Amino acid sequence: MSVWLPSAPCTPGACVERAGSLTALPRAVLRFAAVVALMLVAIALLPLGGRIPAEWVRRFSRTLVRAAGVQVRITGSAPSTGGVLLVANHISWMDIPLLAAVRPARMLAKQEIREWPVAGALVAGAG
Repeated sequence: MSVWLPSAPCTPGACVERAGSLTALPRAVLRFAAVVALMLVAIALLPLGGRIPAEWVRRFSRTLVRAAGVQVRITGSAPSTGGVLLVANHISWMDIPLLAAVRPARMLAKQEIREWPVAGALVAGAG
């Protein structure tokens, strides 16, 4: 198995709550509300663009990932100094906050995204 492929130790029986659980729905609603609130904060900060310190972006991204109920696990190590070019194809919307939670990065988007109804304005605003 390649180290570049996503992995998860969870199985539906081990990590996913049963639908009939009393805590499943309230927890899902709280997670959704937290993610929406954090995304609204991120949208409000878009005009600041690259002036936000990388450490703040990393902490914000970790908070967003945790709010969504995802636990970050890092295996291996990246070079501690110098730049790194990381090329990754999207698997989900969590790719960007997960990458930003681990290492300071600037994301590139394909030009076609500017034409998308909501995401286009957000990407253009982020530069």
